Amino acid sequence: MQTVYDPSPTDARIIGALESERRMERAAASSDFDAMAAVFAPDLVVNSPINMVVTREHVLARMRSGQIAYESTFTRTIDFAGVRGDAVVVMGKEVVVNNQLPLAPRRGAGHNAAAGRGG
Repeated sequence: MQTVYDPSPTDARIIGALESERRMERAAASSDFDAMAAVFAPDLVVNSPINMVVTREHVLARMRSGQIAYESTFTRTIDFAGVRGDAVVVMGKEVVVNNQLPLAPRRGAGHNAAAGRGG
């Protein structure tokens, strides 16, 4: 499946949103919590692997405590990146490995829609 961009992959808002995602990936891989906090929108909510919708503060607290600690490699497939009003919606699939679950099934996949601040 090819990524759908709306209005186009060269739209500055989409480029900014995807760059924010890349900054977030680098920050997560290096456990740079201040950089993560800078990338997260103040009203961020995510569908977490614990099958709950959680807030920015919850995610950051769990990262700082070591409850969320992912290996530096994961795969992401972006199915859609589109401008909607004053936001960019990015949807797709991520497969991550949690360092904290050595005895549990380590691979998990989820479909998420997340909104963050662009460049």
